[in-house]
Amino acid sequence: MKLDPIDLRILAEVQRDGRITKVALAERVGLSATPCWNRLRRQVPQIISCWATGGSIDYLLRVVARDIAAYQEIMDRLLAEEVGISRYFTFVVTKTVKDDPVLPIAEALRPPAVAR
Repeated sequence: MKLDPIDLRILAEVQRDGRITKVALAERVGLSATPCWNRLRRQVPQIISCWATGGSIDYLLRVVARDIAAYQEIMDRLLAEEVGISRYFTFVVTKTVKDDPVLPIAEALRPPAVAR
């Protein structure tokens, strides 16, 4: 699933205020309530991080799911959407060693720096 600037703004607002109403969220990101809510449901809390990597794997996704069955539904949907996944590996976290609960979404909203 590719996130566009509106998706990123939605995530930033929800991260800033997790108890925001659907109407207030829609107003803040410039959408009507229904499309805003649909975008939010599609994103949260399933894939919360994605990193491009070097080496034997191309991407590393951080996925939150209520159980293995819900995780499998997420993966089945990604495979069905033909987003370029030909195979995947699953690693289950058994212990959190370090975790920063605030994601740097504001960084993603900044325009890219112009090279000189």
